[in-house]
Amino acid sequence: GDGAQPGHGRVLAEVVEISLAPERGIGKMGRVVIVREHRMNRIRLAALGGIAAIALGAGVAAFAAAPSYNPIVTRQSGQLLVLGTFVGIRQALLHKLPVKPFAEPALAMSKWFAQYPTLFPPGSDKGDNTKALPAIWTHFAAFQKDADNASAAAAKLAMLAKADNTAGFAAQVKVLGGTCLSCHKEFRAK
Repeated sequence: GDGAQPGHGRVLAEVVEISLAPERGIGKMGRVVIVREHRMNRIRLAALGGIAAIALGAGVAAFAAAPSYNPIVTRQSGQLLVLGTFVGIRQALLHKLPVKPFAEPALAMSKWFAQYPTLFPPGSDKGDNTKALPAIWTHFAAFQKDADNASAAAAKLAMLAKADNTAGFAAQVKVLGGTCLSCHKEFRAK
């Protein structure tokens, strides 16, 4: 061959990039430099493969340990944001401030209410100090209808805000508030 002594062959180096689940948008997690001699024995190759497998396994374990989704905390947080938006709207009306800036917050409320029923999967009726009543699951169609009514009322509020129609906006705030009260009366514990 090339005149190299065993154990002293030509040294080749390769950089192997390890990527975990690129289809999930996880980019390159690290690099492993594999240095091998021309006459590398199988034990060294197996050891390097084992190191790469351990590194890959640790990355997968870290990815799997990500916090899980909690629908109760999600819906409670979202409802607090809706409450804050609604309080801001009522204060703006009380102080005769322009309503046009509330077009996007009202649209956000409409989108929230449209998605709200999806946050009540089976088994999310207990824990995290939920005030959701069992009627949500036993009368889900009525609950969905209340959410749809709130979504439509908020969408109309957004339209009135965008048009800078203060009188119509003020009247629609009462309609939206009524949809909230209706839902809370039937589906939320006091």
